[in-house]
Amino acid sequence: MTVRQHLFHLAGQYIFDRPGSTMTSAHHHEQLTRSGSAVVQAIAQARPTPTHQRLARHIIGIERWALVRLGGFRGVTPPHDEYNGYQPASHVTLPELADLFGAVRAEVAAVVLTLPSLDTAIPPVMHNDLGPLHVGGWLRYIDLHARIESKKLRK
Repeated sequence: MTVRQHLFHLAGQYIFDRPGSTMTSAHHHEQLTRSGSAVVQAIAQARPTPTHQRLARHIIGIERWALVRLGGFRGVTPPHDEYNGYQPASHVTLPELADLFGAVRAEVAAVVLTLPSLDTAIPPVMHNDLGPLHVGGWLRYIDLHARIESKKLRK
């Protein structure tokens, strides 16, 4: 493992996994629902520029990719792939992207309520860069990624 990979894995543990594992399923569900509405609004209100469209596609691609990873906690082995293939097509408009994000986030929030447990005794699922994350770590990652990236849509 390179120094860079080691640092990213440490970041995954301290920024996502540990704090995310201390929250309840209900808290994650509430947080994902609340922040999802804010991200939908940010995408819908963004100026229609190629940069904003690319960013919204990126946010949705990561959200879809992470949703597949959550399947790993329900016994479905996720493929080892990148998020790029999960992005919507480049011709999709910002209002359409806002609707798409809302639908994907609703799916993520619904999955939270079906996951077996946030217990860290359940084996983690690998993140390509951040290493192994438990259920709570993945949910925190999904939430924070979309919130942080959506702030760039205001520029």
